[in-house]
Amino acid sequence: MKSKQQGGKETTMSPFHDSIVLENLAIVKLTLLQLLNIWD
Repeated sequence: MKSKQQGGKETTMSPFHDSIVLENLAIVKLTLLQLLNIWD
């Protein structure tokens, strides 16, 4: 079953793992926006 393989990474515990990834992406986006605001 190849449901969700990206870059050879297998997603075990998908809902929990996806929520952690989404939270990390949100944090990264916020930090990048803050850095861009500082550069402006």
